Amino acid sequence: MSLQAQSEDGSGRRIPLLFLAGALLVLAAVGGTTALLLRGGAGRAEAQGVRAGAPASPSLVAFDAFVVNLADPGVERYLRASVRAVVSDPRLARELQRDELMRARARDRILSALSAKTFEEVTRPGARDALRDELRREINRTLPDDGVAEVLFVEFVAQ
Repeated sequence: MSLQAQSEDGSGRRIPLLFLAGALLVLAAVGGTTALLLRGGAGRAEAQGVRAGAPASPSLVAFDAFVVNLADPGVERYLRASVRAVVSDPRLARELQRDELMRARARDRILSALSAKTFEEVTRPGARDALRDELRREINRTLPDDGVAEVLFVEFVAQ
């Protein structure tokens, strides 16, 4: 027995069942896509697992690497650090990335804080955690609100 069906008018023409199944699959896909589009923005967000009105995810702002002389008297010590700021408001993050003055003020605060440290202050246990908190406070002093939630080091070398 072949996998073919006769057309309704009985004319004897045969349509492969595989062709019928493919046509039904295309119709189902078109219907599903249409239903999703007609549900609107909230429906799409829920379909993607995101609740409407949920807070935006934080943004990462990268600063160029910092190389500073440490404040050790009588000896040349250096610190190289690459800093990233986790900004809670994406609009503030974009502004910090685009606004040269705001960015320069933040870099100045970071440079001042890093260069005021001694080698022992940046290498003792727990020093990086304390420095992260200090840098977060210093960067937030340059912003209209406390938008920096966290400071991360992606490179930290003292010698």
